[in-house]
Amino acid sequence: MKQKRIYSSSASQLSEGSILEGLSATSRKRVARRRTIESAIPDNLVDMSTTEARRALSPTALRGFSDIAREWNLDDNQMRGLLGGIAPSTLHAWRRNPDKRVLSQDAITRISLLIGIYRALHIYFGDPGDFWITNPNDSPLFGGVVPLDFMLRTGVSGMYEVRRMLDAWAAGQ
Repeated sequence: MKQKRIYSSSASQLSEGSILEGLSATSRKRVARRRTIESAIPDNLVDMSTTEARRALSPTALRGFSDIAREWNLDDNQMRGLLGGIAPSTLHAWRRNPDKRVLSQDAITRISLLIGIYRALHIYFGDPGDFWITNPNDSPLFGGVVPLDFMLRTGVSGMYEVRRMLDAWAAGQ
């Protein structure tokens, strides 16, 4: 298996395998969860109007969302809010058996935005990104509000704004 090359801030090359060997078991688990989350991102556009496409994406999307919710320490109300205000029983059914669920286009879009936000946070901040999402922020977009609360209050449009801002940061713009 060819090892992917990554670069440290000192521009020296290290193999991914050698870095993983030096991590604690907890850190290796976090890396594995991130890979699960990133695997939920399709490489190309998908026709979300078809049940078949949503059926294929739903299990991975739900697992990715579950991993993010765990990383961000979200409670059930926050999870339900981020997913569009779904009923408690719906959230329970989705968590209990993600392989049997077909999410709506709206739910998949919301999860996709959250995966993108999570990914951009970890590109820009590393592990402290999980701290950023749950603490007050004085940027003009948030005005002292916690980014998570901002997204809960503003819904999909707020998630788009957070994603756009973080993607720009992660790209160095």
